[in-house]
Amino acid sequence: MAGVLKGGEPQLIRAVTDELLVSSAGSSEQLEVFRALGIESAIVVPLRGRARVLGAMAVVSAESGRRLDDADLAVAVDLGRKAGLAVENAQLYQRARQVAEAFEQGLVPDRLATVPGLDVAARYLPAGGAEVGGDWYDVIPFSDGRVGLVIGDVIGHDLRASSIMASLRTAVRAYAWTGSPPAVVVDYVDELARGLEADQMATLIYGIYEPVTRRLRWSNAGHLPPLVIGPGPTATYLEQPSSVLVGAMGGLSYSEGEVDLAPGSTVLFYTDGLIQERGGLVSEGLDRLNQLAATQSGADPVQLINRILATMLGEDQRADDIALLCIRVEH
Repeated sequence: MAGVLKGGEPQLIRAVTDELLVSSAGSSEQLEVFRALGIESAIVVPLRGRARVLGAMAVVSAESGRRLDDADLAVAVDLGRKAGLAVENAQLYQRARQVAEAFEQGLVPDRLATVPGLDVAARYLPAGGAEVGGDWYDVIPFSDGRVGLVIGDVIGHDLRASSIMASLRTAVRAYAWTGSPPAVVVDYVDELARGLEADQMATLIYGIYEPVTRRLRWSNAGHLPPLVIGPGPTATYLEQPSSVLVGAMGGLSYSEGEVDLAPGSTVLFYTDGLIQERGGLVSEGLDRLNQLAATQSGADPVQLINRILATMLGEDQRADDIALLCIRVEH
């Protein structure tokens, strides 16, 4: 076995002697096992990857008394080659998965900015079986006390979607820091998205909350409407304005909406993975979320997110990424 690992050449041992078993065994216990098997002949072949030997495989003949020959060696060599490529592909996949997970983890904020007068919480859940995706959220505090709020969803669940998401997330932050109104920021992001890659689109909401007036101004590019909860057992979607996805087409100008939020009210931003079930209608999911949220108006953002996820998802495996951003006006 060691010789095959080192030299990479297959070996056919037509007759296995007791002396060979003694020299091959790593311990007395292993020698007892070898002798108990009654090995008559053996083949050892390398598990060869594309550029190196990854391991070795042994094929033995025992109780039948049949001696392995050159034809058996050819079959074993072919099996070893296929097994080696399978092992190498599995290793490459695992390595790529680790890189992708590290990449995405770097895009999700470790902690949210502290905003006076607001209680803020967020959560990101990747799709079941997927390592990466295109959903994201962000909280951007400005020096004048205002805060930018972002939720977006790039179409797709692969590394390409995450790469586009990283570009758009950075762009939103950069344009937001210019102090531009929400609609102008979304216009800029739309122009950038159309220049990134063909057929790459994303939904996006960018809003600015002003603590002094408790006013939220936002622009919506094809995203599901934010949900205002409370005060009291009520929940209302901010349906307007809404326009096409960023990156979808040029020549459009995005519009803005605004709402004054009362103390004790909560705004929930979310992506479609939360409400869209396999084979279900989006409208049905929106109704479920609305009814549930209205019963949770007294919950803080962390509690609200936990209860919504537990109720909306249950034990089902997620078919899509989910991002949630929740703010509660404290005073």
